[in-house]
Amino acid sequence: MKRTLITLTTALALALLGPAARAEPMDPEPLPGPSDLVEWEYKWTHTIDGSVILADGELNAGVTVSQEAGSAVGSTDYVASNLKTFSQATINNPSKLTANGAYTLTLTITDKASGESQSIDFTGKLGGKFGAGFAKVTNTFNDLEPKKLEFDKSGNTYVIWLDQYTPPGNQTSLNTGSLGGFIQVIAPGDVQKVPEPTGLLLGGVGLSMAGLGWWRKRRPTQAPRSE
Repeated sequence: MKRTLITLTTALALALLGPAARAEPMDPEPLPGPSDLVEWEYKWTHTIDGSVILADGELNAGVTVSQEAGSAVGSTDYVASNLKTFSQATINNPSKLTANGAYTLTLTITDKASGESQSIDFTGKLGGKFGAGFAKVTNTFNDLEPKKLEFDKSGNTYVIWLDQYTPPGNQTSLNTGSLGGFIQVIAPGDVQKVPEPTGLLLGGVGLSMAGLGWWRKRRPTQAPRSE
């Protein structure tokens, strides 16, 4: 009887695990939740004169800083500002950002569900050196911890990270540098994600094993057969 029970248990486990073991692992696309459907607008601004951070002691060299704006639905990556250098300096006498380079970027979010707008500031500093044919511009974010904007009327919360930096190339480069990050939207009514299929499968196997154990305990004990 023990051999029969072991065979039955093994067959059940293989039947449950067999297809999953053979199939390629797949993560199903989760259904959109309340947070994924929140519509909002954003605008990044600054108070940099002429949208240019000038190099130390120079009027014809610096880094241009753009102001980005747009609309979004749900959580998203973003670019707050594009950066581009300009300078005719040589490698022996480069343009520098030592005393200069500080910036403040202001994010304004308009929550469409409530019709309200709120703003929040982020600060940082560009550094390094650059010239006509080279660029080694650095950046330091002063606000690495995320900041929140909460809208009471809609219940929506926006969690903002400004922590991604791409350095600009020299002035001949077609690609710009950037300051950016990620904005997470949290809406009322969000629910926890359902367990992954693998977890459900293993849970089913566990329940099956437990059921077999209970069945075994509940069966009346047979008297040993005489040889």
